[in-house]
Amino acid sequence: MRNISELISFIKSTMSMTDVYQPAVILHLLERGGTSTRAELAKTLSGYDEGVQAYYDKILMRWPKITLTKHNIVPKSQADKHGYVAKDNIMMPVDDERNLQALCYRCNRAKRDQDATDFRQPRSGIIRDQSVAYVAGVAHTARKLEGIELRDKLLEKLVGDHARLIDQDSEEQLDIRITDMIETLLAIAQGEGKTESELLELIKQRREELGRLDTGLYLDDNVA
Repeated sequence: MRNISELISFIKSTMSMTDVYQPAVILHLLERGGTSTRAELAKTLSGYDEGVQAYYDKILMRWPKITLTKHNIVPKSQADKHGYVAKDNIMMPVDDERNLQALCYRCNRAKRDQDATDFRQPRSGIIRDQSVAYVAGVAHTARKLEGIELRDKLLEKLVGDHARLIDQDSEEQLDIRITDMIETLLAIAQGEGKTESELLELIKQRREELGRLDTGLYLDDNVA
């Protein structure tokens, strides 16, 4: 790397950016003596990507949280919406050392956690147009979404479809999970003005130009 005066001059006078990636890389390198692997840099950059964070926030707050809580691997959170809990009549951050608790199964059972938070998946969401959602025998109302709201809800459903697809403990047939995810992707594409036939044609074109993915070829990058 350049010396510190040249680096400061570059940051003040030369560097232009549309995101935080350049300063993030510079900071990462400064903290590590000027050298780093590609994998380490990529990991650092992903931490600054709000889109990536939002995606994994949805993943985290659904299946990992639900499953690990259900099996008492982690306790249910008693924190309020600001991340504070009451301990000995004192409000403190949930990660405060005074709030440390044992995480073993036996101890969690003995604590008799009375948290009433419902961690089940929300029932609201995009459904197929011939589906009727019932909860406790009562039909829910459905409304038609359009534009950005529809796109956002479809992307949210895609997160759920992806989690279902990679769930190794799922009892659903794999082909059902695959087709549900494809259906969601087609709906997203349609919202962008692409038809199913156009996408299938594009798949054929890319296979002819770039090849297939079902041949088992794997690029092992040992450069980093």
